[in-house]
Parts: sequence; C-alpha cells; structure tokens
Amino acid sequence: MKILLFFRKLSMDLYLSIKRFPVAIFLSIATAVLLIFINHIQPSSYDYDFRILLQRLAMVVSLGIPVALCIDLFFERRENTKWLIKLISYLVAEILLILYFNFLLTDLSMVSVTRFIAIFLVAILVFMFVPYFLSRDFFEIYVIKLFTRSIITGIFTIVLFGGIALILLTLDRLLEIRIEPRTYFDVWVLCLGLFASCFFFSGIPEKSKEFSNENYPNAFRILVLYIIMPIVSVYTAILYIYFAKILITNQWPNGLVANLVLWYGAIGTIIIFFVSTLNNLNKWVKIFIFWFPKIIIPLLIMMFVSIAIRVNAYGVTELRYFAIMLGLWVFGLMIYLNFSKKKRGIIFVISLALIALISVSGPLSSYSVSMYSQNSRFENILNKYKMISDNKIVPAKTTVSSADKTQIEDIVSYFSSAHRYSDMKYLPVNFNIYVNGDFKKTFGFALGNDGAHYSPDTSTYYDYSSKSTNEAYNIEGYDDMILLSSDYANTTIVGSNGITAKYNSKDHLLQIYKNNALLYEKSVAGIIDFFNLKFGTTNREDLNPSQASIIFENSKISGKIIVQGLHAGRDSNIDPLNIYGFQSIILVRLKT
Repeated sequence: MKILLFFRKLSMDLYLSIKRFPVAIFLSIATAVLLIFINHIQPSSYDYDFRILLQRLAMVVSLGIPVALCIDLFFERRENTKWLIKLISYLVAEILLILYFNFLLTDLSMVSVTRFIAIFLVAILVFMFVPYFLSRDFFEIYVIKLFTRSIITGIFTIVLFGGIALILLTLDRLLEIRIEPRTYFDVWVLCLGLFASCFFFSGIPEKSKEFSNENYPNAFRILVLYIIMPIVSVYTAILYIYFAKILITNQWPNGLVANLVLWYGAIGTIIIFFVSTLNNLNKWVKIFIFWFPKIIIPLLIMMFVSIAIRVNAYGVTELRYFAIMLGLWVFGLMIYLNFSKKKRGIIFVISLALIALISVSGPLSSYSVSMYSQNSRFENILNKYKMISDNKIVPAKTTVSSADKTQIEDIVSYFSSAHRYSDMKYLPVNFNIYVNGDFKKTFGFALGNDGAHYSPDTSTYYDYSSKSTNEAYNIEGYDDMILLSSDYANTTIVGSNGITAKYNSKDHLLQIYKNNALLYEKSVAGIIDFFNLKFGTTNREDLNPSQASIIFENSKISGKIIVQGLHAGRDSNIDPLNIYGFQSIILVRLKT
C-alpha cells in the first residue's frame, strides 16, 4: 500500500512540475531528442559540419532550461504580472539565445565551450537566487533544499537507468534479442530528459513556502557539522605545517599545492554558506565561521604568490586565469566575512555569477587577458633577437637559445589550439604551423626535431589505437618488420635483417638505424599532431591499419609506421607533453 501511495504521489509531483514549468521541461525533452538523434547519425551519412551544428543546437537548447526556470520563478513571485509581459520575456530570452548561437557559439573550440560552461553556470546561479533576490531570509536553506533535491534526483536517475540497462542486457545476453550499444546512451539521455528534469522541478519549493532553521535537513546537518567541517579543520592544520616547512626550508611550493589551497578555500567558503544560518544555534559552527576566514588569508596569499611565479615564467593562460579569479572570489568573500556585521548568503551566489560572467566576456575575459599575456611574451622574445622589422617577423640572424625556441613554439601552438593565428602579433598572413617549412621560413629555425609538432590543449589526453588485422602484418615488398612497444622508457628493437628501431622517451623520437647509421627519425608528438588534425579529435580507438599508417620516405629508406596504440597527455596549454605508451608496427624498405 505504501508503495502505491509513493508512486501516486510521485506521479502527482511530476504532473505538477509539468504544469508549473512547461517550457523548461519541453526544452529538456528537446535536448534529449537532439542528443539521441546525434547518437544515431550513421557513419555512412556522416557530415562533420552537420554534426557540429546539432551539437551546438543541443547546447543552446539545454542553456534555455535554466533560463526558462529563471523566468518562471521570477514571475511566480509576482502574481499580478500580466501574461503578455511574461510572454515578451520568453521572446526576449529566445532572441538572446539565437544571437548567442549565431555569434558566440559558432564552433566547439576551447573558447566556445568554456564560455558555454561559464554562462550555463551563471544561469544556474541566477536560478538559485531569483526567488530570493529581494527577500533574503533563510536563502541558504532554500539552496540546501535545491542541493539535496539534486542529489536525490541523481540517485533515483542512476537507479532507474541501471534497472532499464540491466533489463536490456538480459534481453541481449539471455534471449538473444540484439540491443545496439548506442541504445544504452539513448536510455540514459531519456532518464535525464524525462524523469530527472520532472522529478527535480517538482522539488523546487513553491512561492508560498517559508523556511526556518527547523527546515534544515538533519542528515545534511550531521554530514556538514560532524564529518566535513572536522576534515577541513584537519586539512587546515596540515597546510599550516607545510606553510611552516616552507618558511624553514625557504623552498617555494609547486603548482599542486596552489591548486590544493584553491579548492580547499572554495570548499571552505561553500561550507560557511551552508552552515551560516546555524551560527547562533551551534557553538562549533560559530567558532568555524569566526576563525576560518582569518586562518585562510595567509594560505591564500601563499597561493597567489605561487601562481604569480608560474605566470611570470609562462604567462597567463585560460586555466591560470580561472584559478586566479576563483582565488579572488574566495579572498573577497573572506574579507567580507571578516568585516561585515550582517552577513548575507546571497552575496556568495551573486558574486560567483559575476565572476563567471566577467571571466568569459568583455576586455577582462580570460581569453583577452591570456592572448595579451602570451602576445607580450612573444613580442619580448622577438625583440630580444631583433626579429621584428616593419611590424613583421624576420628570421633570427643570431642563434636563438633552446629555452627561447621552446617558448616561441609553445606560444605559437597555444594560439593554434586555443585561438587563431590572426590573434598573434606579427605573424604573416596564411601562416600555418602544420605546413612543412612554414615555421622555419618565418622564424629561421626548425620546429622541434624534425619539423613535427604537437598541438597542446588544456588538460588534454590523446588516445589513438587501431585493430590488428592481416593487413597490418603484410610485409610483402618490405625488407623488415619491427614490433615496437614502449611505456615511458627508452626502447631499442632489432629486426631480423639488422635494422634497428629506437624510441627516445625524453625527446619523443622514433629513430631507425642500419649498422649504427641513422636512416630516419620521426617525432611521436608529430604523429599525435597528424592524427589530431586528420580526425579532428583527440580520441580514436577504432582506426583501421590504413587510417593509422604514417608513410615515410627519404633518399635512404621508405616505409610506414602503423600505430597500434598511442597514449599521451598534458596538464595545461604550455606544459610539456607526456607520452604514456607507444606501440607500433614499423615496415621498412631500404634503398640501394
């Protein structure tokens, strides 16, 4: 009986959420339909531009969900508003989304994607504070209700998906009813678009709902007060011990410590927001709120100095900019908590929304600041070697140091992957880092070891692999076949005819020798660049031998490299590339 009552109440809640937020639910379903359609585009009819168009459309439609919620909640608190005004608000929002789609979401580049994420975050934050923008009492409990509802929604959605997926798997394996792998993705999207959205929306408190400390969820109170806050306190003590070690040894911390302090500060700030309503009811909360904003200040200063050292060495990138802005948000709120007598939780949410908006728009955006910083580094190096004449780059007349060569390569590749060549100062028109000889012609020195280059990206991982077939082992017309496999370490493999293949893990170089004479060398990083440019993705695990082949030839040797596995990654835009594994079949033909 209780189960029937539960499902009856659930059905009623879902019905009321559809009635209360019809536009948001429609957009949620539309997003699910678009994602399913994208999932079912057949490879034979694959159109890359069309697929990107659909992905952009799905992104902007999903952005409309929190926007529609903001409009509904705003007018829900204003009962006397005419329906025409609400309709106009929807039309204005639609026009803005169309403009955003056509002018700010023109592709899926780093700039477009990070801007979308930031704007989506802003929309969610606005959705959180719109109902309480004027009436701020117990705003924190309202947000806690939304937060706990989202967790419950996530758990229910995962259980629902798991149950349906298990049924489909059983039909596939036991009854031999063929279930396509992509069907599982369809089910997941439908669970999100239909069930999760309706269930979450049904839990959004209505306008008549009033809150007090009695509405504070008991389980959440126990979690925060007696588990998370003690862990943060112990973590604070560890950071201060490390801080003392720095002062004693006079060795400045690395970038990892700066990240740990940053996320520690952000988590501590969120905790203060969640427990602030209990300040006068719990002594432990009162102590935490009083001391945390004071204790964290020296750690934040240490973090800013650590980031400044990295910026001074490598300039500003989008990732470092976001770290700085998040740090400034935490620092600003700590100052606010230390000096404000009447602390308002809504300031936390509004300030974060403003920070996110500033980070992706206007002259102070992460993109503008990063491009300016990298251009300044670029110009300083060029001036150092007198490589600028009439606002154009001229090849270096003196020897450029290895360090400065690396910096020039990193800056050019940063603009290549994150922005456009036209955003760089002094570069010639139609310059392309991937065109053989273009880099050397412009700067007077070759790019890397053999003109090959890798394309860096923020926190990017590269995974390419091919399936072994008979074609892969067909050595007809070749003098030797070498199976090379390396994980981090230097590797040397001698073929049956005395041809030797060596992999240098430090320089990422593949070299082929005959009687200790170097016949050919290839940058493995350059192979990543080739695949990335060829396939337009950093992950392809279904390559056939012809797709995974690199043809090479010079006056001494010819052949091809069939990549079986290539796995690499980098932490930020200008950090070095790490190659974790490289497996290949090398077919060699010697020239007489």
